[in-house]
Formats: sequence, C-alpha cells, structure tokens
Amino acid sequence: MINLCLALYAGSVFFSLWVIDTGKRRWVPQLATAMVIGLLGFTAADYIAIPTAIVAMACYTLAATVYMNVSESWKRQIRYGGMSLGLLAGVHMVPGIEDIPLFSRWWGEGGQFLPFDFRLDKAYAGLLLALIAAQFHPLPRNWRHIWLLPAAVITMVLLVLLAGYPMEPSWPRYAAAMLFVNLVVTCFAEELFFRGALQRELMLYLAPVPAIVITSVVFGLVHLGRGWEFAALATIASLFYGFIYRRTGLLSLSVLTHFCVNAVWITCFPGLR
Repeated sequence: MINLCLALYAGSVFFSLWVIDTGKRRWVPQLATAMVIGLLGFTAADYIAIPTAIVAMACYTLAATVYMNVSESWKRQIRYGGMSLGLLAGVHMVPGIEDIPLFSRWWGEGGQFLPFDFRLDKAYAGLLLALIAAQFHPLPRNWRHIWLLPAAVITMVLLVLLAGYPMEPSWPRYAAAMLFVNLVVTCFAEELFFRGALQRELMLYLAPVPAIVITSVVFGLVHLGRGWEFAALATIASLFYGFIYRRTGLLSLSVLTHFCVNAVWITCFPGLR
C-alpha cells in the first residue's frame, strides 16, 4: 500500500506542475481527488492521524471548489492560509503526521531502513500550495530563457569550488531513493512555497527583481541551520530559481533547476549532502 501511495503522490506532483504551467484549471477537481485518495491511503497505513486527515481533506476540497468563486479578498486569505499551513508543515509543526521510513528493498537491495525518511508533512504541504497555484492565471511561457538552467548549475558548481569544497564525484548508496525524495518532496515543496506562493504574491505588490531578491533572502535564511556558507549558496541558487520562473513562466523548470543543483551537490560534493 505504501508503494502505491508514494506512486500516487509522485503522480500528483507531476500532474499539478502540468496544470500550473498550462493553466488547465478544469483538471483541479481531479487533482484534488488524487490528493484525497493519497491522504486516505496514508491514513489507513497509520502515517496520518484521522483528525489531521479530515482537516487536510477539508482544506483540499475547499481550495478546489471555492477558490475561483469567491472575492479577491477571500482569495487572498485562502492563499495566506495555505502559505501559513505550508510553512508550519515545512518545519514539521503540524501534529498527527509521521515521516515514512524507506526500506532499501524498495530500491533493489537489502532489507534495512534507509538513513533518511519520506517527509510526509512537507510533501502534502507542497500539494496544498500546488492546488491553490493551479487556479492562478498562468504566466506567459517563454522557452528562450531555458539556457538559465544549465547556467545556474554551472555557476553553482563554480561557486562551491571557490568556497573550498572539493569535487569528489561518486554515486552514494541509495542515491536513487535520495534523488527521488529530493525531487518530489524537497524541490517540489520548496519551489511551490517560495516561487509558486511567496514570490508570486510579492510580485502583486513589488517589481519582479525586488520580489525575487526578498524571496531568495528568505530562502537562504531558512537554510541558515547548515551554516552561513550553505545559506549564502542557497540564496544565490534561489536567485536563479526565481529568475527562471519569472523569465520562462514555468514553475516546473524552477523545480527542475533546483533538483539539478541538488543532484550535482549530492553526487559531486559530499560536504554538501
């Protein structure tokens, strides 16, 4: 059951990015349905407490059915509420949700627990924000700036080398599982909060550049627990993610860029894992 729920969750991630980027708002009810089914599956497996699941399902259902039919003032309150819940879940302060331990046998070897878990609260916070973002008017899409993706990765590699981290390419044990979780949980949830929610909200009141800079500073500050050097690198990387989203209009590309940077750090710089 856990494998099926994880597959459904991953499918919802890619489905939601497609809806956000293309503006296919008519698919929002189906997206919400997939999320609710996943919530029920994880609740049946005892990873989400029943009261928490009921509240989460109510939030998803209301966001999917009410958002487009209320005034701009209420839409703003729904967005702020979603951002607040996403922030609380991102720092693991939502009660009744347990992390899912991952087994090595799911990834083709052994039968032991992996040294990292699937952060279910952060995962579903990302989906809540995605459900709200899926109902925004899509940004104009422009593929001419896709070159920013490799530019971001190359620049971050150079900065990490200048910071004194040696490049030691390797394929860590359980790298496939690590990269899977990084893509569908970490990168997805963080980009939905910082780009899909915070940056987009700031751009309603500020010019694009200040909005991107403020969002990136906040992004760096939340990574301060790993040291000021890592926070500085995260801030610079966030500037790229923000400009990519702004220039291409594709949230999926900011998620992909975030993932590519993280993947390079995981496979080439052991000091940043």
